[in-house]
Amino acid sequence: MSERKTLKKIRSGLMDRGWGLAKTALSVGASTAGHWVGRAFESDKNILDDRLKSLIISQATALANQMHEMKGSVMKMGQMFSVYGEYFLPPEANEVLKSLQSQSLSLEWPVVEKILARELGPKLHDLEIERTPIAAASMSQVHKAFCKPLDREVAVKVRYPGVEKAIDGDIRMLKTALSFSKLVPQMESLGPVFSEIREMLHRETSFNLEREALTKFKAQFAPDSRFILPDPIPEYSTDAVLCTGFEEGVRIDDPRVLALPLETRNELGRTFLELYFIELFDFRQVQTDPHFGNFAINLDGQKPRIVLFDFGAVREFSDEFVSGYRQVLRGLIDDDSREFRLGCERTGMFRKPLTEEQWAYFQRFCQEILEPFLNFGPRPFQDEQGRYDWSASDLPSRLLSRFLEFKRVFRNHAPPREFIFLDRKASGLFVVLAKLGTCFDARPIMAKYIEEPAPRPENHAR
Repeated sequence: MSERKTLKKIRSGLMDRGWGLAKTALSVGASTAGHWVGRAFESDKNILDDRLKSLIISQATALANQMHEMKGSVMKMGQMFSVYGEYFLPPEANEVLKSLQSQSLSLEWPVVEKILARELGPKLHDLEIERTPIAAASMSQVHKAFCKPLDREVAVKVRYPGVEKAIDGDIRMLKTALSFSKLVPQMESLGPVFSEIREMLHRETSFNLEREALTKFKAQFAPDSRFILPDPIPEYSTDAVLCTGFEEGVRIDDPRVLALPLETRNELGRTFLELYFIELFDFRQVQTDPHFGNFAINLDGQKPRIVLFDFGAVREFSDEFVSGYRQVLRGLIDDDSREFRLGCERTGMFRKPLTEEQWAYFQRFCQEILEPFLNFGPRPFQDEQGRYDWSASDLPSRLLSRFLEFKRVFRNHAPPREFIFLDRKASGLFVVLAKLGTCFDARPIMAKYIEEPAPRPENHAR
């Protein structure tokens, strides 16, 4: 077996980071443009398709390799594209970008050890830390350890050096680089996504904030046996190091999960869906990052349980927004135009008045988004019992095909930031349900949370 590749350091200088990505992106863009020029001299479609496929794979690989090495904001964007990419990127390119989720390069142990020594001081001697990380992501990596004073296994999450200072520069540089690369269509439409990422990353780089969020979520979920959240361990944590209890689990796309009986996977799917509504309507706090590495499936008990790991990307929502959002959903499900409009106004959906034609278009578009939950109209991918086949559905690609038209109709209207966070979470949820191969009726779950205002309990019980 070949030795696992690691990074000796992370590029921290703005010029160094910017030049590395820009050089690769320009090369990718030139190669892509060259392909289309070459089409004028080639008549065999099969040869063209094979050449384009090879080109896409090689160019996506070049970008992914740069993202691997640079970490931080650059790699986070690559991970986001890998979650949603199957709906707007060529399949060959998206397969390469998926490596950013599961095969992230880790930082060499001597560098990590220096960070731990600086942050923990003499307390570092209390921890017997495995040098090879169990997970490596865009902003940090996680090592399994044994805490001698506590006599228990723990997980130690270490922030990469300098990533918190590079966020704003990375965002500006990445927008330019992706535009050069020609691999991502409609770059001008991604402004709100970049703004959302910037805010999320600034929060994610503070482990003090993440520890506070984890503490609160763990207390709220304590009575609900479907979820496992690790214990935060403050005495071995700082703003750059987060120590928690160690929890066992496998990825959602692990063969052992996908081999579970359909009804077991359906139950997991219903739990993931209810998790979304619990966080929004009960807690008014949503963990908005749908990356597969942020949760796992514990298979040790009689029933699989969902392990929730990461609470760096938590977004809070006001009571007024949540109440208005509930009203929006109610209006859409009941096909009540007046209720829908009132809810949109309460959430601040549009800052400028809409025409009647725009309102009608927007309601139809939103109802298509909620296709799995509707009781009326055409019901594709639903059987006579109302069960929706999430894995067979082409809903994301259908919505994407309407993007240009939607942009034209609402070219002077930008949605509030809250909807960008929720859309990201909901889109990731759809991917989870499809990956599990689920087929179930989602309508009763939504109905439970939108028919009547949910109370705001100190914790959640089932």
